[in-house]
Amino acid sequence: MHGTTGYFDYGAVQFPYGMTDPAKTIFFNRPDVTEIVFMGYINAEEQSYERTFDEVTKSTDYPHLHL
Repeated sequence: MHGTTGYFDYGAVQFPYGMTDPAKTIFFNRPDVTEIVFMGYINAEEQSYERTFDEVTKSTDYPHLHL
């Protein structure tokens, strides 16, 4: 998988620092989520993104990556 261009459903960074080092970003997919503890701030742009994510990913040529 190293060197493959593709996508995961989610990416996470350390709180409260954010993305200080791209190598420390953790990628995962929906089946990996067993519990949502806190949703955080969600604005209209995020809601729109969530509604269109499945349609956009169906139309891409990039593979859906899995660990």
